[in-house]
Amino acid sequence: MTVELKVNYLRPAIGDALVSKSYVIKGGAKISVIRTEIYTIDENSESESHVATSLVTMMKIK
Repeated sequence: MTVELKVNYLRPAIGDALVSKSYVIKGGAKISVIRTEIYTIDENSESESHVATSLVTMMKIK
């Protein structure tokens, strides 16, 4: 279950591919906080461009 979700769109996702990098900030027994960053890849120049980021707080309900 999502407790909180924040997404920041930084720029249009124009490129050849999308890459997601996620990091667990706190992995608890009941509550977890995860940060995700989205990048586009330009195959010609092999550069990454940061296009979005999010912070999600989730609760385990099982």
